[in-house]
Order: sequence, then C-alpha cells, then structure tokens
Amino acid sequence: MKRFSGILLFGIILAALLVACGDPTENLNPGVTFNPTSTITPASTTSVSSLTSVATTSITVTTPKTTNNPIAATTAAPKPTTLAVNSDKSMLEYDVLPKVTDSAIDNWLEPHYVTFNPAVPAKNKLFLFLVGSFGKPNNVQLISQQAANEGFNAINLRYPNAWTVNDLCDRDSDKACYDKVRLEILDGQDRSDKVTISRANSIENRLQKLLVYLNAQHPEQGWSKFLDGENIRWDLIVVAGHSQGGGHAVMIGHVHQVSRVVMMGAPNDSFRGERDLAPWISSKNATPAANYYGFSHSKDPGYKGQQAAWGVIGLNAFGPVVNVEGKTAPYNNSHQLTTNITPAQPGEFHGSVVVDRNTPKAKDGTPLLKEVWQYLCFS
Repeated sequence: MKRFSGILLFGIILAALLVACGDPTENLNPGVTFNPTSTITPASTTSVSSLTSVATTSITVTTPKTTNNPIAATTAAPKPTTLAVNSDKSMLEYDVLPKVTDSAIDNWLEPHYVTFNPAVPAKNKLFLFLVGSFGKPNNVQLISQQAANEGFNAINLRYPNAWTVNDLCDRDSDKACYDKVRLEILDGQDRSDKVTISRANSIENRLQKLLVYLNAQHPEQGWSKFLDGENIRWDLIVVAGHSQGGGHAVMIGHVHQVSRVVMMGAPNDSFRGERDLAPWISSKNATPAANYYGFSHSKDPGYKGQQAAWGVIGLNAFGPVVNVEGKTAPYNNSHQLTTNITPAQPGEFHGSVVVDRNTPKAKDGTPLLKEVWQYLCFS
C-alpha cells in the first residue's frame, strides 16, 4: 500500500509539473530542432458554462484527436460539443475550431482565438496574429486582447507550424527554400518538398473561412468588412507574428499590400546560421517599407540576423534601432525596437517580447510591454 501511495503521489506531482510548465515549444529559439512524432489526444469534451451574465454566446465546435506530423498528418473523426463563450467585462472571446469553419481542414485543429470588444469605437481594421513554431493561438492572448480594447477585430490564427522554417532550410542548397516553404504555408500551392500543405490547410483559406464563419455567427461585429466576396481585404489588416509567425507576416506583406506588418523576434530566414539572408527578404514588397515594424529582445539568439533583415527590408530609413528601456512612445519614430527586459520565465528572451507566459507583467497582470505593443501595432 505504501508503494502504491508513493507511485500515486509521484504521478500527481508529475502531472502538476506538466500543467505548470505549459507548452514549451513556444519558447524555441531560432534554429532549434524539434521533431514531433507523438499523437496528442485531448481530454474528453466538456460543456463550459457561463461564468458571467454580461454576454454569453453558444458556439458549436468540434474537438478532434490530432496527430502532429510535420508533413501530412491524419486525424480521427471529430467529436462535436458545445462551448459556451462568455465575456470578461465588455471583452468577447471565442475559441473556434478550424474544422467548424471548413470540413476540408484536416490538421492543426486546435482552436483559433478570437477577440472583440463591442464597447469601444470600431477601428474597422483586423489584427491578425500568427504564433511561432509549435505554438498555439491561446498561448498569445494578451496582445490580441489589447487589440480588441483598441477597437480592432482580432484573430490569433491556428495554422501549420509543426517545424521551424530555419531548421528546414538553413543548410539547403536551394536559396529559394525559405520563400517556397512560406508561400506554400500561406496559399497551399505545391512549391516545396519540405512541407505538404493543402489549400484547405493554408493560412489564406483558414482566415477566409474563419471570417465567413464569424460573420455568420456575429454579423453585428463587422467581420464581413474584411472580405470582398471570397477575397480577403488585406489592406484592412495589421499582420503581426512571433518567430516563424513573424516571418509569415513578412511574407504576407511581400505578396499582399497590408495595413501594417509587425515582426516580433523575426524574421530568421538565413543560411549557415546568420551569415547569409534568404534572397527573398531583399526583394520588392507589395507593402511599403514605411508599414513595417520590428521588435526583438537584445539577447534573442537570432537578434543579429533579425536586425540585418530589418535593414534589408528598408527600416533603417526611419532611424536606427531604439532600445525601449527608459523611453516612451514614439521612440524617436523608429521602426526598429529592442528591449533588454527580464523575461517572466528565466532565459526565455525569444518569447519575452509577446508570448503570454514569457512576457513580464506588473503585479496587476498588465504586460510591461503594453506601450511598446501599442506603438508597434495600434498607433
């Protein structure tokens, strides 16, 4: 009996540690190799009841079993459930599973995170955030909540990210490796032998189908303005991202004229470490350089390469890199910002600029980088 109790106690402690640690893959630094092979099976579905009477919306979602195969995973049949989404004060938050918006989406099935605040004047712009490698949208909620409080419709999009693009391409002899990978993830056209992304699983399709779904569920929130028929109104979108997601933000600004591109700990597209930037970084972008902003921690392992990329994109024209410590917006109107702030999790410099568990906060939970985010994304 003592032995059984000891084993049980060890299991409880181990489970608690795993929950406390969260998702460690959000913290991957550029170039770190990770090869997911395990099958992830979510806990049984539950009905989440409303905790407040302010505003409760019932959304039908699906909770599937998923397999994180980096190339082309298969999934078990989804299990339908109902998730009651409630507001925190005036903030509305939604978890929307991708497969609800398009049955052809068959991988990377964790929920999109969506925020909207009906109590503030609408900016008539969409804030689109793309997480880093292996990350999930719910790991980066704070900046999207800030976007909603500024009058933006906000989406953290679930997209194919079960790899680091740097790990796929760093040693490749094809100098177009990075742009082929990123473009295939963006639009689902077959370009690269490194990834296999269908049109249904692409960023573009996922975003378009989510906007259609949100407009059908909540037409009063104005999601339709970000669509012109079946086409995305990229000109009304601020595209921001961290790490791999930041590189995709740059690519989106490369092929579409967007309202703004915000690169956080990104881009990291270079060969042989940081010696040679990927050629596509220096090619002409559809979005003017004046609409690009970069932000990184000075101790981010990829910082030098990120800063070099910012310069090639054209950000030096708006002033040198400014360290935000001890300064206030507009930071000499620079489009290149850095910080040496102490991360909430020791040593997690790469994620400290935006990932919820790594970015430092005041005692009341307010992110210490809130003013920086405001300048970069919402000014």
